[in-house]
Amino acid sequence: MACGCVGPTHVSDCPSLRDSLLAIVDCARQTVADMGIFRYSVTLRTRTWSGTYPGEGSPTDVDAIITPRPRVKVMSTQDVASSGGTYREGDFKIDMITPRYDTGGWSPAMLNLRPGITNQDVTIILTGDEGTIECQAVEFRFSDPFTYVLVVREKRTAVGTTLG
Repeated sequence: MACGCVGPTHVSDCPSLRDSLLAIVDCARQTVADMGIFRYSVTLRTRTWSGTYPGEGSPTDVDAIITPRPRVKVMSTQDVASSGGTYREGDFKIDMITPRYDTGGWSPAMLNLRPGITNQDVTIILTGDEGTIECQAVEFRFSDPFTYVLVVREKRTAVGTTLG
């Protein structure tokens, strides 16, 4: 065990094997990101408006950029077809997000942002070779021990045109 505990001397505050491995996983993901393999940056934006509701007044943004850069890909036709209507053609799957550990990673609360007050909105921004795509969350998956997954959908205006 990474904590140095052996047999009956093991104490409950020693990290689990999973927690010890997450730092290595995170480092490997950073190496892949440094090579430019993953083409999108992912930003979690909480926008607070000076008015009473989103869109009223002036916005103030607080951004959190997911690092290391995660993998982003369009959902496969098979995933869309087998989702029972949850996913749509064009939805994005964001994975290779390292779960929280002692000195890094992301907790579910950090990823699953919710507007805290009535004049806030939350946007997930994908920035890649084709530009910026503003998205909304469709699904969060936090069950895998070494990667978290977000499924997002491009935001559209009331007339059906895309934002960004």
